[in-house]
Amino acid sequence: MCCPRWTAVFCCVALLSAASPAGADGPSPGRIALTVARPGGLALAIDLDALAEGLCNPGLLNLRTSAECGLTAGNNRSSIDLQSGAATTDKDGRVSVEVTPSALELDGTTLLHTPCGGVWQYSLQLDPVAVQRPAPLTLHPATTHPAQGMFAGVIEVAAVLHLVPLDEHDYPDEHEAIDLPFGFTFQLAGAWASAPVPLPDPADSDLLLFAGFDGGLWRPRPGCEWTIFGRILCESCLEAESNVLKSLNATPF
Repeated sequence: MCCPRWTAVFCCVALLSAASPAGADGPSPGRIALTVARPGGLALAIDLDALAEGLCNPGLLNLRTSAECGLTAGNNRSSIDLQSGAATTDKDGRVSVEVTPSALELDGTTLLHTPCGGVWQYSLQLDPVAVQRPAPLTLHPATTHPAQGMFAGVIEVAAVLHLVPLDEHDYPDEHEAIDLPFGFTFQLAGAWASAPVPLPDPADSDLLLFAGFDGGLWRPRPGCEWTIFGRILCESCLEAESNVLKSLNATPF
């Protein structure tokens, strides 16, 4: 590839920005957008029989009777956003950055049928009255490519399980919806990379989780770890939000 004389320097800077950290102090603060990697890619530990019985007898509603990975979520609308803070770098090169859940939209992939004949949709949303707790992620840069590597962290999410009954015409009746507090934990580990700057959306962090730069393109690198509810472990598969990667691939840096 050849660049005109007056733009050669700018071309070289753009190419280097895709292969070097966004800044000496680590990734920039901002939004980190994740999505469920496949339909049903997020499982939640709830005893379906106990939940269905409780919906028929509201006095028996108790999510703490969890016993299995019963509810599943994950489709085109299922996503979680994290807000990252300023990064710090240790002497050994590891980077630590705090992230806080800032948005959540996890739609169920099935319907919940109750013994009393009711049918319910379900979804997970952030608890509007809870304070979301920041959690540290540790980034381990690759030796040969310090702008990417592996990361790990544990994120606690204060959410509500939003249950909506279907009426006699199979339409959701939001007037009869029920919200139940539902806290869960993401135990995350996978690939990370620093995107070139400036980003297409200034509100986004240049830290991409479950993604990497490969073959001249930004690609998702799904990670399947675990969500934890009580002592029950359920598999979850997440990846970088596809629109973020599309915008990066469509932007000439």
